[in-house]
Amino acid sequence: MELLIDGCGWAEPRRELFGIACAASGVLGYVAVGQGRFALAQAYCAEAFQLGEFAERAHLRAWARGLQSFCAYYQQDYRAALEFAVDGLRHAGAGPQRVRLAVNGAARALGRLGDVQGVHRLVGEAQQMLAGQDVPPGIASSIGFGCYSQAQVASNAATAYLALGMAEQVRHQLDRAMPAISAAGSPWGRALVLIDQATAVTQSRQADLEQACGLVGEALVLVRGRPVISVQQRAEEFVRYAAGRWDRPRELAPLHAALAHSGGTDGI
Repeated sequence: MELLIDGCGWAEPRRELFGIACAASGVLGYVAVGQGRFALAQAYCAEAFQLGEFAERAHLRAWARGLQSFCAYYQQDYRAALEFAVDGLRHAGAGPQRVRLAVNGAARALGRLGDVQGVHRLVGEAQQMLAGQDVPPGIASSIGFGCYSQAQVASNAATAYLALGMAEQVRHQLDRAMPAISAAGSPWGRALVLIDQATAVTQSRQADLEQACGLVGEALVLVRGRPVISVQQRAEEFVRYAAGRWDRPRELAPLHAALAHSGGTDGI
């Protein structure tokens, strides 16, 4: 790619080549996040943003900021995740990346930072933004250049509300998202929703630990042999939360074993 760019003397084709390179770096960054290789992911995502600048394409800069926010979120640096998302919104304008940046980037980060009103506002804005976009049916690519779907907005809203302990809001959003997620057939997407459902169960007044553990166990079976950091982290968080609330290690023992077998990052 570098040789092609260096050998191209026309401005517009050079910008197109920079755009292709931006997309390649961004996808590599996304894959590295999933593998928990954060230093590599940061480098690829930063490169994607720089290449988007060279391409002089605002939507590519917005897209790359979304990837940087995603990377920071799973590094548990929620302030950085929020800052990347907010800057991405500046580049996105009224384009389709605005929806993803609002709900996947900013709202989820604000949920982790405990900002209830901020989450309400951004979830509402993301839902309103869909009215002006070409909204895909079902579940679109989570790192595509197009708009998030209704189900993707709802599932990301659920994750934001989960961090705030708002179990009823989580269930409401997941009820909206689950039909499309189930139809899409992605084991990772379904696993994430099952873990969010399980955590919401444990947060409710009529908490049922056995039911919640069953949901997380089902999620881990879905991705057995195909682990990604998002599923691993959320399952570990569930186990820590449940262990802190109940002194009932028998129900949690199978999850401890499954997480240890899949390479849990903190050995639980």
